[in-house]
Amino acid sequence: MTGCVQGLIGSLKTATAVYTGPTGNLITNPGFEDVTIDTWFLYFGERTTAQAQTGSYSLVAGADELGYTLYYYSPNVLAVGFPFSLSFWIKGTTEFSLTNIIAFGSNDSSTAINVTTSWQQITILNRNVTGDSNMVILLYTLDYSQNFWIDNIVLQYGPTA
Repeated sequence: MTGCVQGLIGSLKTATAVYTGPTGNLITNPGFEDVTIDTWFLYFGERTTAQAQTGSYSLVAGADELGYTLYYYSPNVLAVGFPFSLSFWIKGTTEFSLTNIIAFGSNDSSTAINVTTSWQQITILNRNVTGDSNMVILLYTLDYSQNFWIDNIVLQYGPTA
């Protein structure tokens, strides 16, 4: 009997949690086709028809004197301890370097994006969520003469975006 109980306890210790949250894209209005963009904060920008990767709309953003351009915050959208992936399309008026800070809970990273004058897809795969369940996307450049468009954002559970 003792061996059975120890075996059961050992099995429980190694059990893997199963994700039961929402599937599909967790970003509301990912292509900016709807008028409401209230989860996005644009320092100098707006929803526009001037450029779109697909559909009719995208967001165009430019920097303020501190370099901040685009900020997205969504509380309690992620599940701590599970992997999520993010992808988006980006295009600039000229070629320049843009810094992104992506936080999956408290698991954040900062990398440079070499923005070009053609649409390119940026993908961050299989990032485990730690700390809290908030999602933060911050894009900025210290060259406030630059503008860029962003479109078709996908945030979803799992290793592929």
